[in-house]
Amino acid sequence: NAAQTLVERWNGATWSVVASPNRGGSQINNDLRSVSCLSSVWCTAVGAASVQPGTFITQPLVEHWNGVKWSLVVNPTRGNDGAFAAVACASTTVCTAAGSDQATSGGQTLVERWNGATWSVVASPNVGMSNLFAGAACTSSTSCVAAGLSYSTSDLALIETWNGTRWSVASASLPGNVSGLEADACATATRCFAVGSYNVPGGPFESVLVLAS
Repeated sequence: NAAQTLVERWNGATWSVVASPNRGGSQINNDLRSVSCLSSVWCTAVGAASVQPGTFITQPLVEHWNGVKWSLVVNPTRGNDGAFAAVACASTTVCTAAGSDQATSGGQTLVERWNGATWSVVASPNVGMSNLFAGAACTSSTSCVAAGLSYSTSDLALIETWNGTRWSVASASLPGNVSGLEADACATATRCFAVGSYNVPGGPFESVLVLAS
């Protein structure tokens, strides 16, 4: 009863299922959550896989498409209960995967970077008691944006930017005191959208949240 990875491919006319591997075999839960393709023969997908049968504790999962088949890619693990929610590739040697993992103080942002040969963890700041990334977008090796949320006393949208050297928290004007971001996309280094939702002040309803740079 374990969940398994699912990949489908579009050939211009129809979608068809493509075989994809699972870490730990058919008894381990595997889940792909985001994919980035640079050509018909180069894609990277990320998500999470359980650490053992019957548990929901996970570690980040990375797979690569070479035009013929999908393969598991080794990536480092840090902390406990980690998962990737998004991946963005600017080139075959520049990819950023973003998500979260658990530390003794709560959920922490997790960023790993691909240099064409290996994945490595890159330090990223945390704002609240619990933090996570849900989206990532990169236009070059020196320009990426990651979006998600942080929590201290309530959820608050979180945006961080990469300048080629380090990740930094970016300020954003928010319409409500409870908000979160689910995805972001950048056409250029200075033109990005991040989308999610926020609670309408004084009301019980959520509304669409769109931030633009």
